[in-house]
Amino acid sequence: MAGSAAAVPRGLLGRVARLLRAELEEARGELEAVEREIALLEERYGVSSGELEAMLRGEEPWRLPEGAEPDVVEWEALLEQRRRLLRRLRELEELWRELRGYERY
Repeated sequence: MAGSAAAVPRGLLGRVARLLRAELEEARGELEAVEREIALLEERYGVSSGELEAMLRGEEPWRLPEGAEPDVVEWEALLEQRRRLLRRLRELEELWRELRGYERY
């Protein structure tokens, strides 16, 4: 029965589950930190991230003050980091669901 749950030692599943749980916690912590940084920038400039992205695409007029460029660069990087973290979290959560179902056998 190659590839079946019976072929995987129970202790190994537990170790994999612990590692996966740790990865999930780390990714969630990173996402929380990024979200806090984004919220600070949104508050500082009175503009949502969606509005910033629309301004950058030229869909809305530019409303940020002169000299905001360094913060805009950081903001864009944070938004990209948030997208990557959200993708990673979705993948890890899917793996977690699969692993939990696998451990039931």
